[in-house]
Amino acid sequence: MQLDRLAKSGRYNIDVLREIHVASGVVGNKTLCYYLASLYLHLNEEQEAFDILTKCGGAHREMKHYCRVLMFCRRSHLPMPKLTLAEQSCLDYLDRVLNPDERTINQLIAQCGGFSIVGNAPGNTAVRRNQSSCKFYFNDYLKNHRVQDTATVHVVTPSWRSELADQSEHLCITGNDIFYRRSRVWRKFIKNRNFKAVYTLPQKLWSDLVVQLDGCSPSAGLLLLAYVSQQLSRKREMSGVDGYVAGFSFGQSIVNHSYDTEPASDNHNWVAESVLYKILIDTLSCQCDHFAIEP
Repeated sequence: MQLDRLAKSGRYNIDVLREIHVASGVVGNKTLCYYLASLYLHLNEEQEAFDILTKCGGAHREMKHYCRVLMFCRRSHLPMPKLTLAEQSCLDYLDRVLNPDERTINQLIAQCGGFSIVGNAPGNTAVRRNQSSCKFYFNDYLKNHRVQDTATVHVVTPSWRSELADQSEHLCITGNDIFYRRSRVWRKFIKNRNFKAVYTLPQKLWSDLVVQLDGCSPSAGLLLLAYVSQQLSRKREMSGVDGYVAGFSFGQSIVNHSYDTEPASDNHNWVAESVLYKILIDTLSCQCDHFAIEP
């Protein structure tokens, strides 16, 4: 339970994991071994992961909950549980498309000359159509009357339903990277292999935002805005881009989404998000050559 809370918060480091490792006597508990190894991998501590998995002995079916451990064990020739042909093919696919070095969000934005980030909030007009920008649309955006084209990057939360996968070439799963936690989310890709790349966002950015939002997880839209702003400030190839943002209400409208009637989630601190949003918008307006915002 302690390890799961750490994993979900994203607020851990190598020293914290080693303390748990030493104190728990994990060798006899395969689930704990896999979880620790997965989080070691999240911190790029491959030797620590290798050591714990080697001592773990024969692989247990519980390993199927840990996508990154499965990938690492296969590359390192360590014991693995029996996988179906569909599961093996799915892991092969994710090995190719999950955060590939040769195809990044930064490169997409730079190649398109800009970005359009359109949230789910209701509005009176269709969003501006800019075919040259890298278009980020969220969740079941095809039901959003404001959106009239296809996403470049389809942004979803970790609980996304696989049947929502549209024909965009890129998927971004927000939140604290689910592929390093106990989850079968990787199996959602057994029937969805139309993506050239599947992205997750940095753990540190997510956990930093949790602190700024008084312990609440950031919404997908705010996390993406923060990520793009961070990249604009760091990456030389991201200079000279245009920006466009629309569709953010932070739970302040009666109908939270433009395509359904679900209320705003209680998992987010909407007041703190609206404050941080204004700061990010001011920053983005300075970082972009041309920047526009709509409700």
